[in-house]
Amino acid sequence: MSKATVLLNVAAYSKGQADQVSAANYYDEVIFELGRSPWLTNFTIVGITAGNNNVQLALTTIDLHGAIYGNLWLTEMPNLREAESVQQDWRDVLGGPIAYSLEGADHLDLILFPTPIVSGLIAPLRFDKAYPDYNLVPLYTEYRATVPLWFEYVVTFGVLEREYQRSSDHMDPDAVEAAKQLGNFLKVCVA
Repeated sequence: MSKATVLLNVAAYSKGQADQVSAANYYDEVIFELGRSPWLTNFTIVGITAGNNNVQLALTTIDLHGAIYGNLWLTEMPNLREAESVQQDWRDVLGGPIAYSLEGADHLDLILFPTPIVSGLIAPLRFDKAYPDYNLVPLYTEYRATVPLWFEYVVTFGVLEREYQRSSDHMDPDAVEAAKQLGNFLKVCVA
């Protein structure tokens, strides 16, 4: 379902008391909060170009949980200084990647170490076969304007929790607690 459907639910459950502009902002907050846990997880197959160690992750990425190159789970290096401790001239080292580092202001630039020497071939994903060789498969949580139907009410109650928490004429600690418990209960039910 869409963000609009969640906002309609919020308006209905709050009997019109919810401020729709704030509710839209709360929707984004809830999605980003859920994106820090594995609820909204996705993966893509990224074709690697030989000689290029920089991969741009999707702009909707919230958190990267890991990456696979070929059949190897890559090790995360929190910063590129670790690569220098392994190999002084790490930028010039070529081979199959064994590690990555997240760089850039938004941490969406994935730097592979060592630099790949073979270009990947994007092929249709088949479940009877391993991932295509020489490609990167990042596993990440993402922002979604459309959540699955079974997850819609988790988001709705997360928005209601925030709505009844804000300073307003309808601030209600009991409603906050009820929305929080219902949202948590629904997360357990869909898990």
